[in-house]
Amino acid sequence: YIPYDYKPTKKVGTHGHTICKSMEEGLEAKLIIAAKKCETTLFSLLLINLYLALHFSSGEEDIIIGVPVLGRDNNNLMNIVGMFVNTLPMRSSIHKEMKLSSFVKTVSQQVLYDIKNQSYPYDKMVEMKRKYGENTNLVSIMFEYENESMNLYDASQTKGKSYILPLKNSKYDVNVTICKKNDELVIKLDYKTEIYSEKSMSKFLNKFYSILKEFNWSEWKNLSIEEMRELQKIHRQK
Repeated sequence: YIPYDYKPTKKVGTHGHTICKSMEEGLEAKLIIAAKKCETTLFSLLLINLYLALHFSSGEEDIIIGVPVLGRDNNNLMNIVGMFVNTLPMRSSIHKEMKLSSFVKTVSQQVLYDIKNQSYPYDKMVEMKRKYGENTNLVSIMFEYENESMNLYDASQTKGKSYILPLKNSKYDVNVTICKKNDELVIKLDYKTEIYSEKSMSKFLNKFYSILKEFNWSEWKNLSIEEMRELQKIHRQK
């Protein structure tokens, strides 16, 4: 969904790099209010904005984003010790003629449906794509929202302040994480260095952040996706 900088080989490795961007003070509160106005959750609103950023970057209209889920939808698993985290592919169609209000409603409903049906076997989804001759790599983009502070320290680099450790390996092409660091929201972007450059990843990170920062439900809800994009361009030129 993000154009490659370097032509991928048949077997792309896992060498990765991390870049981060702190959100301005007050943006989290603004997004929470926006989510309520949209009648959705903060997680869904963040996911919607990531879909928009990927669509604007690539022109793609059929986008799948992987989301980690707890994997304990069965009550019998609740008291068992161990990791039960699964990757849940969330697929969405986005067209430039769509009204933003319609897209928000569709994604919000799809998130609830996907979570409700998270126990559907991953291998069956892969087999279905293989049956129709599609790429069996279901997820290349991951999104995570962590609402608890991260406690990672390196006193030599941060003078005792918490910070996010850089990634040296990346399982997915791009992994976008929004998390709390020192009581502020941070966007953390991990990417494979064999297919992406830091320049293009920084450009995408800034695009995603700009959409989050400028998101205006009252002004945009009746606009098409393309009209919203053009309005953003005008605002940036002022």
